[in-house]
Amino acid sequence: MKKFFIPLVTMVLSGSATIMAAQSQYTAISTLDNTVLEMGRRTTLNVEFAGPISEDYILVDTALTEFVKKYPDVEIFPEGSPIIKDIGNGRKQFVQKYLVQPFDSGLYVIPSAVLISGGDTVFTNTPALKVEPTEIDTALLVYDDKGNAIDLKIHDFTDIATVEKKIIDYVPDWVVSWGWWILLSIILIGVAVFVYVKWLRHGRIPLMPAKKPIPPYELAMSELSRLREMQLWQKGSEKEYYTRLTDILRRYIHGRFDINAREMTTSQLMSALKHCEEPVEGMNLMDEILRQADFVKFAKARPLADDNEQAYTQATRFVEITRPIEPVPENENSQKDKNDTNNEQNVK
Repeated sequence: MKKFFIPLVTMVLSGSATIMAAQSQYTAISTLDNTVLEMGRRTTLNVEFAGPISEDYILVDTALTEFVKKYPDVEIFPEGSPIIKDIGNGRKQFVQKYLVQPFDSGLYVIPSAVLISGGDTVFTNTPALKVEPTEIDTALLVYDDKGNAIDLKIHDFTDIATVEKKIIDYVPDWVVSWGWWILLSIILIGVAVFVYVKWLRHGRIPLMPAKKPIPPYELAMSELSRLREMQLWQKGSEKEYYTRLTDILRRYIHGRFDINAREMTTSQLMSALKHCEEPVEGMNLMDEILRQADFVKFAKARPLADDNEQAYTQATRFVEITRPIEPVPENENSQKDKNDTNNEQNVK
């Protein structure tokens, strides 16, 4: 008896020691993406080995096959081929994914996966999956003639999973990984372009009320007053004085008559003003101011103090006589007509 028992014990112990030594060189783990799942839903089983994996390795998943036979309401099948990466120091990483889909509630212990590498045999742990029942949609029940539920329409989720997988396979990995960020970036760029086109390029700030434009007459009179306070020609800056003076008038003409006066020469501007049907006095004043300014800016003439003062007076006069006539409200017109009638009656 001892002759058979002692060698048997020795073989068992030596086999266990060999397996333990192999396990110490490897890391092996099985994990589930979801440990609690509603029946009919899917999750992924990740089987991972790391260590001195040889080229002639064998992945033994017989236990998973037997598990599916034992529990036919649980489907387990591999997702793609194994992924092997070299992690240095003669070690490799081996990853195999399985799709798990249970159709019945309960607690299931997923068996170990086994990797045979050379003379080493490595086992993973056994993760547990809790499957909870789901509410039955009464629209899926099949009834007999007496109104009793006798069957249930079951959707083939496996086919749906296959279709989804095929769609994902055709989409590049970077789109799957960065898709939401790309979509968000496109939306933000679109919003920025809209804000720029709608408001910023017109000098407006979004959600801020636009400033009421200043009428051309008021703006011109304000700028003329500011120019007078600067006393440019009194300081010997006649050229700057006439440049600013004509710029004020050209901006006024642009706002008052809608003429692009700032881009026109003196002759072009005078020709455009002739079509505005303005008083002859205004035309003559503008002609004198522009010609005097041209002499100072281009011929480097030095006008007298009286000429400088006269140019300012002429500019002010031109703005005054070309000022648009504001319409009188109807109530004021009626009141004026009434006053005129009363005056006529008093005279009679």
